[in-house]
Amino acid sequence: KDIAKKLITDGKIERGFIGVTIANLTDEQKELYTNKEGALISGVEQGMPADEAGLKRGDLVISANGKAIKNANDLKNFIGSLTPNSSVDITYERSNKIMNTKIKLVNMDHNAKDATKSVIIDGLSVSNLSDEIRFKYKISPDTQGVLVTDVKSGSKAEDFGFERGDVIVQVGEESIKDLQTFANTIKNTKGKKTLVWINRGGIIQGLVIK
Repeated sequence: KDIAKKLITDGKIERGFIGVTIANLTDEQKELYTNKEGALISGVEQGMPADEAGLKRGDLVISANGKAIKNANDLKNFIGSLTPNSSVDITYERSNKIMNTKIKLVNMDHNAKDATKSVIIDGLSVSNLSDEIRFKYKISPDTQGVLVTDVKSGSKAEDFGFERGDVIVQVGEESIKDLQTFANTIKNTKGKKTLVWINRGGIIQGLVIK
């Protein structure tokens, strides 16, 4: 009802975003937590609201604004129903201790636009793997790296063989976790021929850049 009302009054929907990748607990993982239900954080985007609020990989979110979170979908739907600049109280388990933090949401769409502006290789636009991006491109929660969101025609990126939808997982011997590590690693190659490993549709391939 709230979404329908907002569409009528504003003509658009602005969804909240905190910058985490989440997953459901496996049976094996449940043995490590006091709480057996919740949304397990498998990744936190650097500089995003969740990161600034102190959340880390391995934290288990069990409630948001007092509402019980039983699985990853619960948290995704709850955060997505909130508007940017609103705050949410998160209760989570870390090392068998219950902790609390407050997170101020940002605009999910604006974040996506800002992320894809990060151009590190000529003609190559990349983005961090947010939960929304993983869902859109059907990327496994276990996959770490950065997503290729655009490859300009006639660019070096196209010549190197990059395609939209590729996930860059490793550059040389360095595993890629986010935009920052990707940018730093590319900078350190100093233009030398380097093997870049990508995940393309679940198949790992190596591309040579220079």
